[in-house]
Amino acid sequence: MMVFKPAACAPVLAQCGNFGLADLADLADYKADLEIKMKNSFATWLRSKLVFPSSGQHWDCLDGLRGMAILMVVACHAFHYTAPNIRFAGWPRLAHAFVGAGHLGVQVFFVLSGFLISQPFFAAKLKNSESWYLEGYAARRALKIIPPAYLIIFVFSIYYCFVEHDFIQLKYGLLWLAGIPDFIPIPDAFGFNPVFWSLWVEVEFYVLLPVLFWVLRKCSYVKTGVAIVLLFLMVPFLTRQLDAKAQIHAIDLFYLAKFPNGLTNFSWGILFACIYSVIPQDGRHRRHLALIGYVGIAALAITMLLEAEYYILNPIISYEIPVHLSGVSTFLALFFVFDPGAFGTRFFSIPFIRYLGLVSYEWFLLHFLILDRYRAWLGGIPYATKNLGHYFFTALIPMMASLLLAMVVYHYFSMPIIKWGRSRLKSKKAL
Repeated sequence: MMVFKPAACAPVLAQCGNFGLADLADLADYKADLEIKMKNSFATWLRSKLVFPSSGQHWDCLDGLRGMAILMVVACHAFHYTAPNIRFAGWPRLAHAFVGAGHLGVQVFFVLSGFLISQPFFAAKLKNSESWYLEGYAARRALKIIPPAYLIIFVFSIYYCFVEHDFIQLKYGLLWLAGIPDFIPIPDAFGFNPVFWSLWVEVEFYVLLPVLFWVLRKCSYVKTGVAIVLLFLMVPFLTRQLDAKAQIHAIDLFYLAKFPNGLTNFSWGILFACIYSVIPQDGRHRRHLALIGYVGIAALAITMLLEAEYYILNPIISYEIPVHLSGVSTFLALFFVFDPGAFGTRFFSIPFIRYLGLVSYEWFLLHFLILDRYRAWLGGIPYATKNLGHYFFTALIPMMASLLLAMVVYHYFSMPIIKWGRSRLKSKKAL
């Protein structure tokens, strides 16, 4: 690819009539302006695709953190699962295991949800100490998560029945419509789409949050925040430890996902929401708090390295420590919201990274089955591990394909439904 270098071309072009160094400078400026306009136009387009929360607050950098989380999860399933038993030596072994630690991206999602969903509740409680429910809350949550999930279940059921002739999967699809496999042990149901477990953990959080605010409606702001944080932090931890089967089958999705075992890291997002709502919006020291965000990103990277290096330890240790550390790390990363001008905040506000966060839910639901079936179609792990070319071909193609499908689902299915629902809510409110 030819690269334009004004300085290198200057001696030649200076001899070409009136086209001299000044013209080269103008051309370089034009190119820079064009790049800025293209970037700004993409950012403007991206903003037009956002559905702003009812609280009226939106943090671009959190879209970017969500984009980072989905990349962690998809890369884990694409690159690590493509060659799960391969024995690398030296740094390639650590890099392979580090990518495998990308499953912690799910915990990042939980912390983000904990903050974004609970922050309007805390803001409302500051205004009215007995506030416990936000108008239209249930409808907004349902419109966001249910239609894409049900669409994917419907499409996957058709695939299983008419392509693989595996009709038992139709039963499992129906069970996932209500999230039953997250409450009753049906191990084979997780084969329908293993990522669905976290969807219903989110639903559990959506239901519990207003209930807890109602129970604690007579309590002060601080007591309410402390109580809810401790409940989400301690109860899932204790139920995991008390569940003998969970200790024996620590890598079994059901025993990690069943209610309330998977709710731990929502607590860190709730804690941040409680803190954020009481910090003055015009405080002079707010921007300094953004420095904590860098500590959070560094801590998350260290957590993934620890997970990569010590995943062969006792399964309880290797599960509990990374889960809690990833929650704390993401909590610290949230402090980027206090300074829009910080480098970390601007990095996570890059339009492309934010866009991945925008379509992350649809990509999350779609990617696993596409990756798995494409890998099997090519010949499975033996084909993928023949050489580096096979490895990347097996991982990257379904990643890109699932992303494109997620974009289509988001723009032509999810977003129209969300906008329709929001408009209905606004019209009812106006009446």
